[in-house]
Amino acid sequence: MDKYALNSSKKSNILTIITVVILITTVFFIGLFSDKGTLHLIIDIILSLFLSFIVSIFIHEIGHLIFGLSSGYEFRSFKFLCFLSYRTTKKRCKIKFDFTPILGRLLMVPKDMENKKYKGYLSGGYIFNLIFFILNVGLSIFLYFAFKKIIPFTYMMAVVNLYLLFSNGIPLNINGIYNDRLNIKLIDENILIKDLIFKQLVLDSLMNNSSSIKEIDINLLEYDSLVDSKCNLNYPLDFYKTMYYFDIGYNDPFELVIKNHKRREYLPKLYQDLNIELTLLSNLLKRKEYRGLMNIKCYSNLFKKPDLSDPLIFLIFTLKDYRENEKTKETTIELLTSIDINNKKYFTSIEKEFFNNLYKYSIDLISEEGKNYENNSI
Repeated sequence: MDKYALNSSKKSNILTIITVVILITTVFFIGLFSDKGTLHLIIDIILSLFLSFIVSIFIHEIGHLIFGLSSGYEFRSFKFLCFLSYRTTKKRCKIKFDFTPILGRLLMVPKDMENKKYKGYLSGGYIFNLIFFILNVGLSIFLYFAFKKIIPFTYMMAVVNLYLLFSNGIPLNINGIYNDRLNIKLIDENILIKDLIFKQLVLDSLMNNSSSIKEIDINLLEYDSLVDSKCNLNYPLDFYKTMYYFDIGYNDPFELVIKNHKRREYLPKLYQDLNIELTLLSNLLKRKEYRGLMNIKCYSNLFKKPDLSDPLIFLIFTLKDYRENEKTKETTIELLTSIDINNKKYFTSIEKEFFNNLYKYSIDLISEEGKNYENNSI
């Protein structure tokens, strides 16, 4: 069990309630003293809240950038809304669409893996939120008392920056994702976790530039076993290693998926879904008793509104249909070979390689060319 998941839910709920109360109080104050009409004021507040949220996320990431640069880190990528800017060479960057469910993320890596400075980079975001919270509170007070003016945007900026300060400056595990302050706390408690976080930063940056997972140093995928019982930060490395296993033709590439299956509920939503899907796929491929899995909530949710444009979901449904409806091998193989992974333009080269290997592995097993693969139970 991830011990940091226990208290975070309660803290997160309290944080949300406090923020909502502050927001309602602020809106009430604006409405009480503003001279604008009701409809005009409502539209102004909604737009101000929306814009301040976007601006505050940008401010948070710029905080990471400035503190990261001052701590000896190198810029690698910047995800903002649906755009990803990533560095290809020392002086060149590329921009592409990225629809992953992350509104903002600045990725930097230490120039030296022995760099002991981690607090500046990790805390830079919420320190900037604190600065802009104070600035907007001060500006709002000044405008009101000096000119009797109320500008909703400055009030909303103060509220949103306060929320981001709380949600990143208080150690929290939010749905399996460790926030900035919790990462600092983890490193303070166990210095081995610094190495784990640094490796994850490097691997995430390599995902945009490498054409094959084989190009990645295998040492980046290894971590000290003492970390395993401390947190779930090792799971991204395990997932990258799973991709590596598929690429090198490892005997059982699902080994790490199965290992992490029991602690899936403590993982971030993205990795929960991947773990569930790959576990089910492993069962389908190896002719295990998978029907019982359909009654478990996390699996049944997968089948409510399946996105068949997702190559992993498509593969699962094709194999499920093959097992249950006794479709011929030829028909199933024809369906699987009809999918052109390389046309998935939003995938990185490594992701394309992973899915191509996954499909090849599946076709091999269906064709009974993979009898030598080990059978692991869950």
